Amino acid sequence: ENYFTDDYPDLESEVTVVLLDEIDYLVTKNQSVLYNFFDWPLRSTKRRLVLLGISNTLNLPEHLHPRVQSRIGNRRCIFNAYTSDQINSILKSKVTQASPQLNVF
Repeated sequence: ENYFTDDYPDLESEVTVVLLDEIDYLVTKNQSVLYNFFDWPLRSTKRRLVLLGISNTLNLPEHLHPRVQSRIGNRRCIFNAYTSDQINSILKSKVTQASPQLNVF
């Protein structure tokens, strides 16, 4: 948090992008973690901060407290699920990268 709010003149022109995957798992009763996470850009007076959240729940924003909803944007990018062929291709690629001599598929 201090990194985004303290004065570091040499870094004022930098843009920081923070990507948080599986934000569905951070939804709690009081949602303080999500509130604080999405509140960072509003408190970041010295740097430009872009937050991206990835969720498997399409309607996650509608399930959040109004105070958290007020901190997030309304822009969504919806991606289709991988096909079985795509998953197979990804796994082959990763196994080959990790162990080129291993022939699993």
